[in-house]
This record gives sequence, C-alpha cells and structure tokens, in this order.
Amino acid sequence: MPSKALLQLIQGWLAEAKSAHPSALSRDGSGVMIYCDDGGAAYIRADGSIMIEQADASDKNRWHAEPRSMQSVIAAASKERPALAELLSPRPSTARDCDECAGRGWINHGSHELVCNACQGLGT
Repeated sequence: MPSKALLQLIQGWLAEAKSAHPSALSRDGSGVMIYCDDGGAAYIRADGSIMIEQADASDKNRWHAEPRSMQSVIAAASKERPALAELLSPRPSTARDCDECAGRGWINHGSHELVCNACQGLGT
C-alpha cells in the first residue's frame, strides 16, 4: 500500500503529464508512465495501482502482472522516480545476496545498468 506522501507525488506526476506531457499518460488517461520498453509500458494510477499496456496486443506472454515481473518494473522505475522504491517488497533480514548481482539488484551490461533478471531488482 503506497504511503500518503507517495500518493501525493503520483497526483503531481499525473497533473504534470496531463498539462505538459500527455504522451506519458495511459490510453485511458488514468495513469502516468513509469516504465517502458519494446514490449509495452507500465503506468501508475492515482491510487498507487500499476497497470500494464502491451505494445502489441497479440504478444500476450511478454508483459503480464505476475508479481516478480512487477518487482522488476518497480525497481527499474525507481531509478527515475526514487519514491517508488517504497513499493518494492522488503528484503528479509535473513535473505542471501543474489549470486548474479551480488545483492545489488542491478547488473552492468556494457555501459547500461539493468535490473537483475535473477532477483528482479531485489538483491535476494
């Protein structure tokens, strides 16, 4: 559940998108884009819920609201909007570091830093 502070930020992001960046809004105008790639985009609504719009409606397997996929989306989105990090699952104190990213949640791929596919950005 998003904090009151985050909900206020989301309201501001939506208002800014509506007035200055309408292309950052979801098709129905209820969400502001927080992440996109060639498979589609993720939008956050005023109530903190996240919706997915696939780039290609025939590509049903690429994007879905599976919890691990959503963790990756939120981790990636929190790079640009750090307040979104509060939506990530908390790391258990007994968790082992992910072997792929050494607990960072991110891997380097050339000059790019990407969400670790093994742990979906959680580091565990």
